[in-house]
Amino acid sequence: MPLVPKSRKVFEFCLDSLGISVERSKEFDFPVYRITLPFLLPNKRKRKAERNDIITESVRDAVSQFCRGHHIMPFAHATVIFLSHYQNGSVTIDNDNLDSAVIINSLNGRLIRDDRPEVCNTMYYSKVSEKAITEIFVIDSDHDVELLAFIKSTCHK
Repeated sequence: MPLVPKSRKVFEFCLDSLGISVERSKEFDFPVYRITLPFLLPNKRKRKAERNDIITESVRDAVSQFCRGHHIMPFAHATVIFLSHYQNGSVTIDNDNLDSAVIINSLNGRLIRDDRPEVCNTMYYSKVSEKAITEIFVIDSDHDVELLAFIKSTCHK
């Protein structure tokens, strides 16, 4: 990727071209926010500052716009669940090596109050799928077991 000076227009272009979406899931009677990235998160061992900046800024911008448009405040105690969809036959995801820190940083002050362990839990799950994508669910920690059970039940159908 060529080096481009950071500007508002560059990040708006990246947000549009990356196809990141944010929505509130309608399947639950409690708030569940889903961020969908049409790609798998890269491996943290292959850090590239420009790539991390683009992903972080794009997710932050998408979440910020969503929160402003829907008057959403951060959860006091949140859980962030990373669900990696990988294609059958491709490399299996090693979740503890995902570059999820860039995503968590982009959620601070938006959907989560802070990423300290006292106020934010992080979980990882993966499944075989038709497309390689990443879904990030953000919920109040009171409902994380319920949401994880739902995710697991849909992964084995």
